[in-house]
Amino acid sequence: MAPIFWIDKNKFSSDFIEKTFKKKNIPFYSLKEARNFAYLVDDLLPLAIVIDASTVQDTLAEFRSEFENSPRMQSTPFIFINEIPELDFVAPLGVLRKPLDPFKVPDAVLSLINGKSSQQ
Repeated sequence: MAPIFWIDKNKFSSDFIEKTFKKKNIPFYSLKEARNFAYLVDDLLPLAIVIDASTVQDTLAEFRSEFENSPRMQSTPFIFINEIPELDFVAPLGVLRKPLDPFKVPDAVLSLINGKSSQQ
């Protein structure tokens, strides 16, 4: 199975959520910022990219440029953690809303990827 990319500047939260994914044997790769990662998308072919809106806000111009110049990134499903209007150039599969229940996140993410609605 391809990994789930998780982009969130909150290291504590990311580390905890990583454990819940790995406990379910779901490959997981986390990043602290939303820039300079298109090469990872090309190399690792993630199943989806889960991205925290406040994290991407910190590097929005760089993220947008990278997104627009990466066909692979454009074809990879995105899931937002919360949402901001500035991300209107990305069409997400869905939105997870904070506060997240880390034990429910893996199933919620997989449900969105598999086309089922998820309440999170």
